[in-house]
Amino acid sequence: MGLGSLHKDSGNFQKALDNYSQARQIFASLSSRFGEALAIESTGVIYLLLGDPQRAIDNFTQSAPIFSSMGIKSRECTEEDRSNRPSTYTAPGWSTPAK
Repeated sequence: MGLGSLHKDSGNFQKALDNYSQARQIFASLSSRFGEALAIESTGVIYLLLGDPQRAIDNFTQSAPIFSSMGIKSRECTEEDRSNRPSTYTAPGWSTPAK
């Protein structure tokens, strides 16, 4: 995950996606649901930065129930939250115009 974050911070989004994909596979093989959810969410952030909000939302929606099953409610985004957002979709620390 750390290497993916470094690539994200340097603007190399494709390498970040590759690293998050590898991290997800590793966490899944270790049965680390938190790590897997974090990798999925991080992938969503990259898609958001790439200007693909639908793929970002798909990843956030996929990670939310995993976080929720562990009692981590702050990462949940309900349908009501999505329908009430004005013209932007905000992920952890990121904002981009909705399309």
